[in-house]
Amino acid sequence: MLAAILVGAVAMAYWLPVQGYVVACDKSEQIFCRLQRETFSDQTTWQLGFGKAAIAIVKVQPRRRGADRVFLYLSSGPQNVFAAEFEGDTALAQAEAAAAALNHVFSSSTPASARVEARPPAYLAWLTWGGIGLLGLFVLIIYRALCRPEPRSN
Repeated sequence: MLAAILVGAVAMAYWLPVQGYVVACDKSEQIFCRLQRETFSDQTTWQLGFGKAAIAIVKVQPRRRGADRVFLYLSSGPQNVFAAEFEGDTALAQAEAAAAALNHVFSSSTPASARVEARPPAYLAWLTWGGIGLLGLFVLIIYRALCRPEPRSN
């Protein structure tokens, strides 16, 4: 059972964390945005078209503990699409700068484009894999304690 917990933790650390988001928007006659989500094992890309009244919006979701979550959404009329999540100490400033760059493209009267990247701080990956290493040591200690042969008495 301990090995299954360790394998599950490694699988979650490999497949679940997002390595980064890329939002690339172009405006000519219409606004087209390419949204990309990158994990350790996969890269997913979507292409969306928006009307002329598109806008980039920053939303902050407070947490009870820890830092607030900062999201970037692209909106056009009833269409509201998640674009990226910003993490770290400067998340809000980065998200607002990204929204300003995208809104500049959306409001431009001439063809324009912008590319925005959101990447989590590097220390988060180190913390994740370091935690899994400690979990592995913990599993090894428990295994050795449980499987130690009883001393023989003569």
